[in-house]
Amino acid sequence: MYRLRENLEMTIGSIIRKTIKPQSRAYKNLQILYRYFLSAKRTKKLKLLKFGVGLADHCNLNCAGCGNYSPLAKERFYDIETFRNDCKRLSELTGGNIASIGFAGGEPLLHPKITDFFDIARSFFNNRNWGGGG
Repeated sequence: MYRLRENLEMTIGSIIRKTIKPQSRAYKNLQILYRYFLSAKRTKKLKLLKFGVGLADHCNLNCAGCGNYSPLAKERFYDIETFRNDCKRLSELTGGNIASIGFAGGEPLLHPKITDFFDIARSFFNNRNWGGGG
């Protein structure tokens, strides 16, 4: 697709150069319009949102490199209804298109309803581009 667009742009450019004199005002206006088109094309690439959610503050491990003090934290879990409401609002704002959701915290796998978080995220953000990593 990219190669086709590039060839089309080159063909149109050569037709314009053959039919319109480079010194003419029309040629200069077309150059300005073309530069504007290229800059608009670059700015339209929207970056998708990536966000992380801390599901649990505590951790049952004692990793030497842990900078979160998770082994010392009291047992506390992220509320699933709060997550549902946050996802609903983010889905409305982004049109349901996001790049990724990271489940983090102390140790997110300690949350007793972790699979429910996956189901909620999938219901609000059904992004076909998900595939791990990122």
